[in-house]
Amino acid sequence: MAERRERFEVDILDVREVTTYPVPGKPFVTHIVTYRFGDMAPRTVFIPASEDTPEGRAKAIREDIEKAASFKPGKLTV
Repeated sequence: MAERRERFEVDILDVREVTTYPVPGKPFVTHIVTYRFGDMAPRTVFIPASEDTPEGRAKAIREDIEKAASFKPGKLTV
């Protein structure tokens, strides 16, 4: 597992807002945030607009980085 770092410095590449209607007549707004960290390929997190504060965005990105860092590639014979 990746070492726990105090802070990550990321580049925000794009932020988009998407409105969906999971319940008819009630819009749900999501922010789609694409970021780059270190030598990782760009990654995207989906954050409900109501939770997209600087702290909420940082938490979502941190959790995504830690999840990506802990991924162990597998093997497949084809």
